[in-house]
Amino acid sequence: MKVNDRKVSTSDDPTDPRRSPIPGSTSVKYATEDSSIVCHQATEAVDATEDNKKPSMRIKQRMGTWNVRGLLKPGKLAIVEKEMNEHNLMLLGLCETHMKQQGHLTTSSGNLMFFSGHETDSKNGVGILVSRRLRKFVTGYNPINDRIMTMRINCTPLPLNIIQIYSPTAQSTKEDIDNFYGTLQTTVENISKREILIIQGDWNAKVGSTEQDDHIRHILGKHGLGTRNERGEMFIDFCVSNNLTITNTCFKHHKRRLYTWTSPGGKYRNQIDFITIANRWKSSITNTRTYPGADCGSDHQLLVSDLRVRLKFRRKKAKPLARLSEPEYDGFQNNTESYLAELTPKIAHMNPEEQWQQFSEKIVNALDFIAKKPMDKKDWMSEEVWSNIKLRKELKSGERPENFEVKYPQMSRLIQRQCRRDKNQYLENICTEIEHHADKYQTADLFRKVKQITHKVKPSSWVIDDKNGNPIHEVAKVAERWKEYCEELYQDQSSKSTSSNKIIGDEEPSILRSEVEDAIRKLKRNKAPGPDRITAERIVRYFGHVARRDTNNLERLMVTGKIEGKRPRGRSPKRWSDQISEELEISVSTALHQATERNRWRQLVDEIKRSHDPQH
Repeated sequence: MKVNDRKVSTSDDPTDPRRSPIPGSTSVKYATEDSSIVCHQATEAVDATEDNKKPSMRIKQRMGTWNVRGLLKPGKLAIVEKEMNEHNLMLLGLCETHMKQQGHLTTSSGNLMFFSGHETDSKNGVGILVSRRLRKFVTGYNPINDRIMTMRINCTPLPLNIIQIYSPTAQSTKEDIDNFYGTLQTTVENISKREILIIQGDWNAKVGSTEQDDHIRHILGKHGLGTRNERGEMFIDFCVSNNLTITNTCFKHHKRRLYTWTSPGGKYRNQIDFITIANRWKSSITNTRTYPGADCGSDHQLLVSDLRVRLKFRRKKAKPLARLSEPEYDGFQNNTESYLAELTPKIAHMNPEEQWQQFSEKIVNALDFIAKKPMDKKDWMSEEVWSNIKLRKELKSGERPENFEVKYPQMSRLIQRQCRRDKNQYLENICTEIEHHADKYQTADLFRKVKQITHKVKPSSWVIDDKNGNPIHEVAKVAERWKEYCEELYQDQSSKSTSSNKIIGDEEPSILRSEVEDAIRKLKRNKAPGPDRITAERIVRYFGHVARRDTNNLERLMVTGKIEGKRPRGRSPKRWSDQISEELEISVSTALHQATERNRWRQLVDEIKRSHDPQH
């Protein structure tokens, strides 16, 4: 990347010879000068007070194209800008600008003019006039030649690519026309298919009446004008090969809103200027028409399209939450109470570790009462294959017939053929889905399907080496080695001193009953359970029972997070005390205080349950 240090005094007048021969502002880096797609960077300054929000294509935007028949006359550019502002266009493509060389300049109105012309002669030339509010979102442009230039605008939800063209006229040779379409084809191929593409300008071609073109209705509408000529056929072929829709023909208007060129004397009127868009985005064009009232001294009419991108909102199917019925609630509560009743006389002489293990086992057993059976994974083998496998098994296990030596191999070959058939069909279906996801640019689904058919099972082994490099095969010794390794990894020899600074906080004020009642009513229901498989509904129901027990009771200690013991497998990601504080939006001590009144607590829990019951 290089820095342009030339100090050239530039002007907004295109006829001014002091215009910089090298496009771009001075003392700036050309961030895209090495790119084959965008060779210049729009580097105009942006006021700090302006809105920096990217333009949204979801809101209707207006853009147009106009053959202005030269911009070198004094005041011609100002006239075009005035028409652009009156028609509220965010950008305007220009043909036959007659401006030399390439570059961009800021006009006296604050708009940004990008142009691409002939190197030596004032002929042909294309340009794009960008409004002041849009100019800071131009990420780059590429002046290819005096008939083609591209521009990329950073919009939401997708970037917008504009190709402004000026096709050779009828007096041009066939070689010039072929070179034009060849260069245009290369330009289109270099633009991402995932971005919005619009090609507009003076095509010097007549598509004519399109009422009989039902076979290419995705390319042409029913409202063409005039009689088709040879260059019109070339233009249509180009649109078909690149899947472009000619928007002029898609909307029904009066003929004065369709023709784009008037012959000298006004005897003939033809439709030779067109705005095309990639077929994928054709529904985003809501209207295309000409404005005969717009005037800049040209025999062409201003052609304008309204653009509003319409994207289908992808709704993710929410996984249905398992709602417990009344029998399931009662079954869980009864099982929990019976398990705890059996456990109470046994835990008196247990340490906290053993008590926790017994308690967690009983709760999981109660949850298994209402556990749902997981769905079986779908296999690629058909029922016909499994039926034949069963018949072959019966043939072998039962009384063997006389022709067993012949029939059994026949069944085996049949099963093998059917397995191959089902496997091939399974792979073909996945390949079809991959093509579908690729066409829709659904990359996540695409790679998931590719991984599904390319996945290879890799054998794993728990064998590791000890400190001396000897392999360890026993699982217990492997776990011990991992423990030893982790202890060495996180051992800090430098810090041996320990500090126990106690943080004394302020005593919490008394909590009103109304605050607890309001917090419980706000408890979110039907939420998915955590790793412990215990939902918030069951926690609240069980919390009242635990809160009324003795302060040294194991269950109460566990719920409040004050248990001294430690589980061998570590604590769960979220303790019950943390979940109580989060769900009820109050501290655990406050909830324990309010739960001492048994009847009142039950009443609150029942009210919550009834309020979330769809039958009430």
